[in-house]
Amino acid sequence: MSYDFDAYVAAPVPAAFLRKSGEGWQLNVYDATPVQPEDLAQNIRDVIGDRRLLIQLHLEGETWPDAQEIWERSIFALIEHDDAVFIDLQTDTVMSAQGSTQLAAPPPPKPRAAPLTMAFYRDPTLPFGRTEREALLDAMERATPKALPRRYGCWEPMPHTYAETGRDHFLDLWDTEDDIFWRGTAPFGWGFQGLGVVNEPPRTHNAAGGFRCARLELEISATVLKSPKRKRELLTLFKEIGKTLDVFYAELVAGETATRAWFWRGIPTKETLLSAVGTPYAGLWPAYVNDADTQRAGTLHIRDGLTQSAAWLAPPDDLRAPALPLENPLNSKPPLATVFPFAIPRRPEHASRR
Repeated sequence: MSYDFDAYVAAPVPAAFLRKSGEGWQLNVYDATPVQPEDLAQNIRDVIGDRRLLIQLHLEGETWPDAQEIWERSIFALIEHDDAVFIDLQTDTVMSAQGSTQLAAPPPPKPRAAPLTMAFYRDPTLPFGRTEREALLDAMERATPKALPRRYGCWEPMPHTYAETGRDHFLDLWDTEDDIFWRGTAPFGWGFQGLGVVNEPPRTHNAAGGFRCARLELEISATVLKSPKRKRELLTLFKEIGKTLDVFYAELVAGETATRAWFWRGIPTKETLLSAVGTPYAGLWPAYVNDADTQRAGTLHIRDGLTQSAAWLAPPDDLRAPALPLENPLNSKPPLATVFPFAIPRRPEHASRR
């Protein structure tokens, strides 16, 4: 059981001074994390003013009466000495030096077109170390620097700003943390990756198993479709990243990709604005490779329906990802394309007898 608060302060407060514990309970406190307006809903911004450091506090355990006095003392100390604004995440109560009030409901979001998704898929057995990461950043910078990380980290709110910490810090963090993600500069939004994965046999508790690919996804505002210049930049970025990562498939689609997480089951059937096939699919899909509107970019074969008029080609039946079963798809082995040119890791023997 956990009782959770967010505290916003203007100056750092060492988390070690706030952490407490007793028999059957503990107060866990995370170090203050910088936040920016884009991290916060308007109703939060309205009540915290210019406080730009977030401290997350979690009271965990079962013996609440013994913890309550210390818990409240920590809250009031932060309010009195550090001018904190507390938000009770269970009740949306705001506590500050001005007293307690109810957090106003956030205004409804403004309607906007769903963003585009640029997705790249590669063989997870290929190397992806420091050299490959540097090459990826170089490719993004050549095509459009706005695609580079602006903020990054392994949790939200993202604690690091690329312009302040620099390229080497970003690469050093990526060397040690597999789960790094980022935000670019408009029109680029979120960047999610699973590029350092290795296709090892699944753990015994992973009932799905299957083939785990390496992938990179970039979110892009749909406003780029109104600008021929932006569309050309996207095409250049698509080619640069695709060649650098040596992908077996890549696509630019409106909305979300049809491929969920990192489980590759075959070529998706969602219509694309841009698509690319590389090894091994280039040898399995001759109609795509040999079509007059298909371009060549290194080892990749690309169809451009973004800046030109190349029509989308549906994948052949034997290469396409089958539809997931309607019932309990997360706990069943996912179906794969009839022709699947990747080795499937075998489940450990003791797992198959369970």
